[in-house]
Amino acid sequence: MLVPVQSLFEAHLHVSNLPRSLAFYSELLGLPVAAKFPDRRVAFVWAGPPGQAMLGLWDVGPAPQRLELHLAFRVDLDDLLNAPQALKNAGIQPLNFNGEPTEGPDVLAWMPAASIYFRDPDNNLLEYITVLPDPPDRDLGVVSWNEWLHRAPRAIESARPATSRPQHSRPDDADFTQRTTGNWAKPKASGLRSTNAIPPVSR
Repeated sequence: MLVPVQSLFEAHLHVSNLPRSLAFYSELLGLPVAAKFPDRRVAFVWAGPPGQAMLGLWDVGPAPQRLELHLAFRVDLDDLLNAPQALKNAGIQPLNFNGEPTEGPDVLAWMPAASIYFRDPDNNLLEYITVLPDPPDRDLGVVSWNEWLHRAPRAIESARPATSRPQHSRPDDADFTQRTTGNWAKPKASGLRSTNAIPPVSR
């Protein structure tokens, strides 16, 4: 090991319309603007408190072929559970691990961590994630939040405050096939639920 790494500080995305992307990340997602450089067609936002982590947005204009990249933002558990409705209220379709419309998070049991996915204006896959305090279960794969609660209710409940504990259930198959006309919703339905813990960034 050359140098001990503490955490990831900086990441960058290529975007096709900088004002649109800056509005999405700063106004909708609430990431504070760190700096803007119009002559270089780039803007930076803080991912969390200023000075802890930074995201660069580089305007490269429209392109016929683009990479779909993936970023995950760590959030508190209560905020994660409220995220699907908050995203819908902003016109953004919440997605599950397989890229299908969903009403609640999935749990990547090998970590374990609860996640909800969505897309930015350039179709990059974004994720809200909460690492859970429970023991990992590598054999369980990826399950819905409700399935995880039924498997380990005591461990999950002990991690939550003693106040209200909202639970989200998995919608039925008809809900999964619905598509939304939200501004940034571009889900792609998938067949079987995956047991791979790496989200499919290319649809």
